[in-house]
Amino acid sequence: MNLPVPFTPSAADLRDAPVPLDMLVELAIIQFGMTATEAEATARQCAAAAGIPLGEVAHG
Repeated sequence: MNLPVPFTPSAADLRDAPVPLDMLVELAIIQFGMTATEAEATARQCAAAAGIPLGEVAHG
């Protein structure tokens, strides 16, 4: 089986890298049927509770 080359090397430490907020919002909308407002509020609450840094600026 030919696997694609990963975007990030396996040795990279991404534990402190912020998670893009827009990615979490889009995921919550698609997977859970939330509105954008609900998804953003939930993503912020969950990230704060888990101590996960959020990236505020969308790239792409």
